[in-house]
Amino acid sequence: RGLKDLRLSFEGCNRITDQSLTALGSRFCQGLRKLYLDFIGCVKLTDTGLSAIAAGLPSSLEDLELHFAGCSGITSSGLGVLRDRMPKSVQTFSGTFKGTGISRNFPNLEEFLAFTG
Repeated sequence: RGLKDLRLSFEGCNRITDQSLTALGSRFCQGLRKLYLDFIGCVKLTDTGLSAIAAGLPSSLEDLELHFAGCSGITSSGLGVLRDRMPKSVQTFSGTFKGTGISRNFPNLEEFLAFTG
């Protein structure tokens, strides 16, 4: 029971803040298996928001896709928190981080986990 697949796009929304991501991250359903979040061009986001999303990832998650391209407040520090908080259940990951402090994309989980910043 409950939500298994969640896809949200906030691309280009200038009202999305770290506080928004904190609220979202605190409400992910246990049992969620697939999560797609698009924050491309949401310029107010920083490592604080990314860390809040990472902290809320459920242990049931298998597929994760995150898009933060153009969010210049995202750095290797935020990615480190995401890597450290990545549920062991995650089998597939992809993320776009061009135009951030990392300025690269991750096409798969192995490349992401190997990233040291």
